[in-house]
Amino acid sequence: MESSVDHPNTRKDISKNLQELLPQELRIFTIKVVKSVQEAGPYNLEYPTQDKEIKNGGSSSVYQIDNPNKEDGQKPYLACKKIALDRAWKIKAAKSELSLLQNKKGFRGRSTLYGWGVIELLAVYYVHCQEGGSLYLVLCPWLELSLQDFILYTVGKSQISSQKFVELAPWYQRNCFKAWPVFVWDCLNFLRKLADTSALDCGTFFRPSKIIDEEPDSIQIRGSLKYENGIWSPKVPLSPILDAPEYPGKGNGLVRHKDFKPGNIMLDWQRDLEERDPELGLRPLFVDFGLSKLHDLSAASSHVGTNIYRAPEQMAGYSPTMKSDIWSMGCCLTFIEAFLHSGNEGVRKIYDKTIGNQKAFHECINDINQILDGNSTQDLPASVALVRYKLRTLVRTRMMVYNPSERYNAFQLWYTWEKILQDRDRVFPSSKKG
Repeated sequence: MESSVDHPNTRKDISKNLQELLPQELRIFTIKVVKSVQEAGPYNLEYPTQDKEIKNGGSSSVYQIDNPNKEDGQKPYLACKKIALDRAWKIKAAKSELSLLQNKKGFRGRSTLYGWGVIELLAVYYVHCQEGGSLYLVLCPWLELSLQDFILYTVGKSQISSQKFVELAPWYQRNCFKAWPVFVWDCLNFLRKLADTSALDCGTFFRPSKIIDEEPDSIQIRGSLKYENGIWSPKVPLSPILDAPEYPGKGNGLVRHKDFKPGNIMLDWQRDLEERDPELGLRPLFVDFGLSKLHDLSAASSHVGTNIYRAPEQMAGYSPTMKSDIWSMGCCLTFIEAFLHSGNEGVRKIYDKTIGNQKAFHECINDINQILDGNSTQDLPASVALVRYKLRTLVRTRMMVYNPSERYNAFQLWYTWEKILQDRDRVFPSSKKG
């Protein structure tokens, strides 16, 4: 005899009742409501013991969990982000993040930030309790090293042991400077993607001129790029884009991250890509979209973000724009500049002026420029030395300038850097793997 609990209609009612426990603002997303983390199969979401790393943030904690599919050749660990929904602002942050990493219910297609460059959202669970419950985001992959960790290690303030750091960053021991120019390309490419989420519907998000095995004989189109006469370039008219104060998207919306900082840029080292080409082994993955939102050019917005990296106009009380993200990304790139300029000592100088002294970048931009405009002491390959100089000019004159109108928009930045790398490949043909 079938029990009332096992009856299909009863199970449906129980499931419906569980969904009603979910905060109203989050019911537009695909979230599985469970009574406890033990019901979140196939993932083990229990808070880890001491053998697993935990990263605590202002509104959440992120910890390592086992990947149930690791036997299929996938990475052995995933990340679980736990958000305690005990405050209204935490629910708002969770909604912001999910709106970008996951489509709403019933929407067939890609999420706003689908594709390479963003950590992948695999599943979302909600465990209810009287205090408000907690949201669990299962993310792939688990990465232990951020740009912030790299900075702290180079200045001697990291809690990561030397042995562990070498394990996480083998490229650092080999003085692999060649990876940084394409790493910068990836960062600027991601800004471009935020500015127009349809711009990179290319099937792959690696720098196109670095991945073709055979150069096409005729014009080849890939997403928003075309290949002709040995050069990749935008297939859309450039004049309205390069002249626009904001990059005009194609209707998919502009997205502001609002909290670009070294701690939100993870370093994803990929051995197979490095073996193919040393320039491609180090990739950035961007995390923490709790402050992000679709950007309306005419709308007011909150000023929340990490103070050290906030743009001058934000600190003065004005609402942030896409150009505010440009400034914040420039702050992050100054540490890469410093490493290419004078190694660990260069990074330490920038660190001491800013993070170590708890001063915002806009307060000491003149000191930063004086350091990075000085004579370089780092022995670099000639091809890297050339682009380091070009990067210095781009950051100083088109990213970290007080007047937002003088900053490039996202497309201008990416396009300028792509042209710089193409020019480098012509001057140093051996630097291009074709």
